[in-house]
Amino acid sequence: MNKVRVGDIVIGEGEPLALIAGPCVIEDEDLVFHIAERLKELTTKVGIPWIFKASYEKDNRGSASGYGGPGIEAGLETLAEAETPV
Repeated sequence: MNKVRVGDIVIGEGEPLALIAGPCVIEDEDLVFHIAERLKELTTKVGIPWIFKASYEKDNRGSASGYGGPGIEAGLETLAEAETPV
């Protein structure tokens, strides 16, 4: 199995467990920040590294007219802010 580096975190065989978590799609900026803050608290408490993930666009949301996310520009701005939750 190949190892993958994400920032300072190395994922792969022989490496410690790392959590990759977050909402499926960015639906609400405040909720994204709340989830990121809570993940930071929990992973710090148990001592595991974490990678925050959320999509800015989802095409598989059940119907063509359903909400698919905020789009690339707004989504990337939200993700950049969530990267280092206060």
